[in-house]
This record gives sequence, structure tokens and C-alpha cells, in this order.
Amino acid sequence: MDLKLVISDSDGEQREFPLRSATVLLGRSDRCDVRLNDPSVSRVHGRIAQRNSDYVLTDLRSANGTYCNGSQLEEHVLQAGDRLRLGNVRIEVQAQEDDSHQGSTTSSRDRAGTLTTRIMILDSDADDSQGESTRDKDLSAAVLRRIVGKSRHIRELRGLIVSASHSDLPVLVRGETGTGKELVARCIAELTRNRRPVLIAVSLPSLDPNLASSELFGHVKGAFTGANEARQGWFELADGATILLDEIGETSHEVQAKLLRSLEEKAIVPVGGRKPRPIDVRVIAATNRPLLEMTHTGGFSEALYYRLSGLEITLDPLRQRRNDIPLLVWHFIRLLADEKGAQPVEVSREAMEALSSYSWPGNVRELRHCVEQALLMAGNRRIEPQHLPAKVREKSDEDGGNPGAPTMIETRRQRLVEALRRSGGNQSQAAKELGMTRQAVNQLIKSMQVRPEEWQS
Repeated sequence: MDLKLVISDSDGEQREFPLRSATVLLGRSDRCDVRLNDPSVSRVHGRIAQRNSDYVLTDLRSANGTYCNGSQLEEHVLQAGDRLRLGNVRIEVQAQEDDSHQGSTTSSRDRAGTLTTRIMILDSDADDSQGESTRDKDLSAAVLRRIVGKSRHIRELRGLIVSASHSDLPVLVRGETGTGKELVARCIAELTRNRRPVLIAVSLPSLDPNLASSELFGHVKGAFTGANEARQGWFELADGATILLDEIGETSHEVQAKLLRSLEEKAIVPVGGRKPRPIDVRVIAATNRPLLEMTHTGGFSEALYYRLSGLEITLDPLRQRRNDIPLLVWHFIRLLADEKGAQPVEVSREAMEALSSYSWPGNVRELRHCVEQALLMAGNRRIEPQHLPAKVREKSDEDGGNPGAPTMIETRRQRLVEALRRSGGNQSQAAKELGMTRQAVNQLIKSMQVRPEEWQS
């Protein structure tokens, strides 16, 4: 029986969605097939997949759950008359009338294939290749705007993201905590053309070590105590899309071996099962650990490392691209203001200098938290140094600090000397560490009267 979804939106309007595709994603993301624009719905809330003649609804670990006829579900075979609730959005499953032009023996999947072919022919006849190219460029520009910065590193990073989206190679994203590894993975997934633009992110350290294999690859009914029913794993949920294996360096040797086999065979074997299930998943792995060095000490599988590193992307820490800090600060101020429906506030020159001088061990994530705190302390006023956390702001006579503490200029001069000492006087290397241009470093050396013997000592 063919089915359709009758969706009751929060504004009282109803809309219909016929189930004619093999896979349908439901959620708040504008890249889902059925978009549910309600804050109670997760970005990718659930999936309806066709199995033989049935349509099976699966909850994708949503925040507020998926319910059918009043009972929470993980997986359910849809029937006409089912009443669903995803977050606060209500959906009724109804029988769909047969199309008069389709024969009774034509399956819904056949009709979907026929419709897709017809659309492709019409697009070809319309010769809209130029329009399609323009749409691709607009989408790419919109996604890449999330990578905030003007440094050379950021410009190169945007190019790597575009290159990765044109390939199906696995990607290894390396960088310190808080540098934006998941954001890079999400941009790649959304720009990838040959698969569904959805990212399923899995934090490997948060998985129970005893259940990691089940979480990743699923299990069959009775596979272990408590396995009262079969359950899909993250890899199967990401079929046709992209999966992010976050902090891949934290996995056990057992899980590494299973990941390697799954990637080589393009199939998974659920815990307790014997028959491999083919999957089509694009893998992105992220880590803040030196995986290559770990392969030399036996801490990480060498074969898995080379399997994952089809394309490597390394994210620089924020302290090495300080000229991006003001742009990030303004980005977070505007973003937080939009969330609250308020006007963005200004930042004083002294506060911005303090923000640009701090080393940011937590990188971009720490910077955002700092901006949030500063906005809270400042209210609707301009952000001043006293609104910043104590670890960030420079002490001064004005805010009761120690008069003997180094001034901001003295601190910047000392950082410049230390960078030159570490680089052996190479101004280009020192500039990269400080997030400046070589010309700016040269001017600072002159203006601050830094003598060669200071960095040569």
C-alpha cells in the first residue's frame, strides 16, 4: 500500500508528502526531505526507509524523541492510520490513492525512478546547466561563509573543503580541541554532490567501551543480554550520507580492526550477526592526537590510518592566526544578537587588543564562550576590558590591577622576541606563529626597537 504523510505544522497549516523515495529524512535542517520547522525537532530527527514493500520509520537519536500512537519508538513499520509525533510536530500516516496513469503492478520505487528520469529529461531539454552552476556556486559561498577569517590558512582551508566535496575519498581532519573540526566536516558533507548532504556525527570517546561495536554497527536481537530487539548502528543510519568519527584516536584496537574491515569491504556486520550488510558511507575522521606517531608506537592501526587519510586537513590553532580573532569576535557578537533579537554591541579598542593578545588554548570554542560572557557582563553597553574574563584581560591601574604588571605593549614586544628566538630570527616563520604578515613583523621590530641580540641570546 502506498502511503503519504499529512503534516500539521505549528501554524495550523497542513501539507502532504507522498512516500515515493527509498529513503526520506525528516528534521529541522533545510537539507532534509521533509523539513519540520519547529525548535522541538532535531536537525536530522528521523528517517523513513523502504524495506521490501514496507516503509520503516527510525528515530535518529533525536533530542525529544519520536512517538507513534502515544508510544516512543526507535523503529516502526508505518501503517495507514498511524499518528506520529516528532518533537511537537504531529503527522498522520494515510493511504495514498493510486495514480491513474500507473499500472497496478508498478511499485512505489518504480514510480519514483520513473519520476526522477522524467525530471532529468526535462532539465536536459531546458538546458539549465548555467543556472545549476550558479546554484552550486551560491550554495558553496553560503556554506563557506561559516568558515570565518581572512588569514591565508582560512583561504586555503576553504579551497580544501571544496576539493573534498568533489571527491568520495575519506578525510582526516586534524587540529587542537576547539579549532572547528566538526564544522569543517559539516561543510564538506553539505557540499558533497554525489550523496545526501547530511552529517551523522559520532563522538567516539563518549561511547560505552562495552557497547561501542553495537553503537557503530548495530546488533541483532538476542546478541547480548538486554538486546531485546534488533537495532541499527550509526553506520547504517548514515547510509548514503557522511559520518564523522570524532576523536578517532581514542578508539580501542578492537574497534579499529572492525572499522578497517568495514571500510575495506564497504559493509558492516551487526553484533551477533553473520551476514554483511552493504553500506555506502563517506567517512570523515577527526582527531587532536598525532595518529601517525601513534602508529609507530602501536597506539593506532597503521592500516586504518592510511585508509582514513585519503585527504588530510590540518587546522591551525587560533594563536597562529591572530588576525582572524577580530572577525570571529564580530561574527559571534552578531550571531548571539540575532539569536536574542537584539542589536550587536560595540567592542572597545582596548578590549579587542586584549582578545587578540590572549593565547586561546581552547581555540575558537573558548573565544565564543568568552564573547558570551562579555556580552552578559556588558549588557547593552560597549564591551570593555573589565567585561572580559580575568585570564584574558590585561591588568591595569584602571581596573585595580597590579601597577607593576607588564603593559599590553610590553607583552606584545615580549611575544615578538620569543617568536623570533624560536624561529632563529626568521621573520616569515615568526609572522606565521603570530598570525601576522612578514611586513608587519618587520615594522614591529623597528617600531619596538627590538635588537638582534635579544632573540639571539
